[in-house]
Amino acid sequence: MTRGQKVWHYTKIGMLAGGIVLGIREAYLAFGPRREMRRAVYEQALRRAKELGAPLIVLGDPDAGLMNHMLGRQWQCGVGQGDVICIDPAGCGLCPSQVQGWPEEALSQIKSHSAVIYDPGAIGMANDGAKLAQEMARVAIQGEVYVADVEPLSLAAFFEPKRKRRVLEVPQTSASKTLVWKPIWFRTEPSTGLRAEHEASLRGLGRVRGGMMHPPIFGMRGGSMHPPIIAV
Repeated sequence: MTRGQKVWHYTKIGMLAGGIVLGIREAYLAFGPRREMRRAVYEQALRRAKELGAPLIVLGDPDAGLMNHMLGRQWQCGVGQGDVICIDPAGCGLCPSQVQGWPEEALSQIKSHSAVIYDPGAIGMANDGAKLAQEMARVAIQGEVYVADVEPLSLAAFFEPKRKRRVLEVPQTSASKTLVWKPIWFRTEPSTGLRAEHEASLRGLGRVRGGMMHPPIFGMRGGSMHPPIIAV
């Protein structure tokens, strides 16, 4: 073989090996740490709901998806007496008091500061991530939103069907209850028109303008621009 042919040969071998490694890593994440993370975050949200004496709303059918069918639920239905406890575009199967619809729309019908919210990945799939963040901030008590999306550098974060954004920071790990995400594949957020990283404070503090509070603040990471401030 010529030198060029050898280079191409070994390049193909390297690409194949890299693909195999990535595939093994993705399978490991899907069958192990990701499932445990979603269970743990759900339990964290459930404990907080019980402490506050509030309903727990889950944004996703616990019985949907191949992994849940194969290996069992990664989270459970929400909790509440007569309250909406599960929201999913396709419905929530066996969960009582469910709403079939996109979470950003369904949450808009629930009263403010009334529940704890568990999101196992709806923020990554929502038609409008900024609107969903706004509604979660409005409905949640004291910013109590628990997000368990896929790892931001996993294959699922880029190639999962219907995915529109990657979640980079989740609110339960920061004192400011900050949710950070970025649209993928040159998408823009409908509410902001931006492709950049977005951050939203879900605590409900916001900035003071004209004597009124306007949470959450949506900002563009990596600069001083913070468009827009959306009132709840």
